[in-house]
Amino acid sequence: MEINKIKTTILQQTKKFRSPLLKTLSILLLILVWHVLVTTARAGIYDIPGFGISSLPTPIETWHGFIDSLFTQQIGPITRYGTILHISYSLGRVLIAFMIALTIGIPLGLAIGYSPTANNMFNPSVHLIRNIPPIAWIPIAIFLIGIGWLRPIFIVFIGVIFPLILNTVYGVQSVDKRLIEIAKTLGASKLQILQKVIIPSALPSIVNGMKIGIGIGWMTIVAAEMLIESRIGIGYFIWERGRIGQYPQMVAGMIMTGIVGLTISKAIEETKNKVIKWQ
Repeated sequence: MEINKIKTTILQQTKKFRSPLLKTLSILLLILVWHVLVTTARAGIYDIPGFGISSLPTPIETWHGFIDSLFTQQIGPITRYGTILHISYSLGRVLIAFMIALTIGIPLGLAIGYSPTANNMFNPSVHLIRNIPPIAWIPIAIFLIGIGWLRPIFIVFIGVIFPLILNTVYGVQSVDKRLIEIAKTLGASKLQILQKVIIPSALPSIVNGMKIGIGIGWMTIVAAEMLIESRIGIGYFIWERGRIGQYPQMVAGMIMTGIVGLTISKAIEETKNKVIKWQ
């Protein structure tokens, strides 16, 4: 009996550490493949026409580029902002757009999902506009918005709001109709049904919309800062470093955007698991 308990404990510990180990090995394998591809291309072992793989930085060169670009530097009369400042500005823009999208998207999604009248009024327009890529709105942002720092925020808002609306609508429409009928039988008003039944039941879907929306928003801010002359932001940093040929810093910036995006997604997932305990 004691031996079986020991075996069970060993199996549990093995499963506990297996997943993080495999994830770490996956990242290390990616870095190794990257290093081998670049170094062998530089050595002339292979050549793919049309692909300048030998011009890419190695992982070690990228690491040095990452360290060199972290902090703001004053080079003569030129101030070169570090990636920490660039990412801070980008995160700030995404957060502002996200909060505006929450304020508009969740009430609109609740209305469309709960009210047939609101559904008929707004749903066709939502489905039409949501199929326009956020980046396609950049010319409109440039022509119509006179305040430069608002333009990237507007583009991110477009990227965030539609996943939020659609997931909220789906959550409302997926509520068990029996719960609504029971609430009506007990004399609950429409507002009480919305507050006590529909919103709690739809909350998991709403949080999924938040997760998807902020992920799209983070990708969108990078593209918006590349195309809109903002002069600061991680997208501008990546574009500018590539333009002047500082490829290690460019690739380091790209990797940092991936890490930040993953961190945001994990943070929302952890919040969901703690807040929505019945899921």
